[in-house]
Amino acid sequence: MLEQSTRDQDFPSLGERVYLNTAAEGIPPLSVGNAFQQYFQDKLLGMDGRKLHETQWDAAKELLAQMYGLSSEEVSICSCSSEAFNLAYQALQLKTGDEIIVSDLDFPASYTYGLQQSCPATVKVWKSRDWELHLEDLKSLLSEKTRVVSISLVSFFNGYKIPLQDVIQTIRANSSALIAPGSGPNPARSDRHRFNRQQYSQVDSCIAWRRTGRSSFRQSPGLDGSRRRLVQSERCLWRSAF
Repeated sequence: MLEQSTRDQDFPSLGERVYLNTAAEGIPPLSVGNAFQQYFQDKLLGMDGRKLHETQWDAAKELLAQMYGLSSEEVSICSCSSEAFNLAYQALQLKTGDEIIVSDLDFPASYTYGLQQSCPATVKVWKSRDWELHLEDLKSLLSEKTRVVSISLVSFFNGYKIPLQDVIQTIRANSSALIAPGSGPNPARSDRHRFNRQQYSQVDSCIAWRRTGRSSFRQSPGLDGSRRRLVQSERCLWRSAF
């Protein structure tokens, strides 16, 4: 837990100011600098440093899995949320007739794949009203053709937080779609017993929710995007598509 003593120790540059622009550029704790230094020292060993990199990689996955109440085999770390979403969509092997539902309050990385000409699925937009998403609007979009419902727990655009359990119940009652919550606090740590892991995937971003420093790693081999959590460790650029 972040307390004043740990805040002063980990974030000394915040001692004399209040910094709120973490969505644009976060201030890393000193441990991030230490991690970069360790990476550089291991890199100086050339090929012999690869084993040390792998050890750090495995340790990062173990720590991340503990945060989510999962095993390290159920976690993957990607370079950015765009890569994570693309891997998840590719794992589903979407075909003509399939449908994807996204919202107009969502982070663009979650729906970019569906906007590509190469994507055979049809994209439906869960449109907000008065800057909120309403369950009756989602229900009208769902069908047996729905393969993915991609939503953000907390909107990057206006901070709207979806009623996650109500959303899940609505989706389950009207389709068998994979639910893919995007950036935001982890809802599954305390409620993981409520989720069918084969129908639930989560992409978390450190853009606005950074709590700990960690190095960036490439995609873990053997990733099954429909069953694993995909987690990013760096910022990604976004653009508006709606």
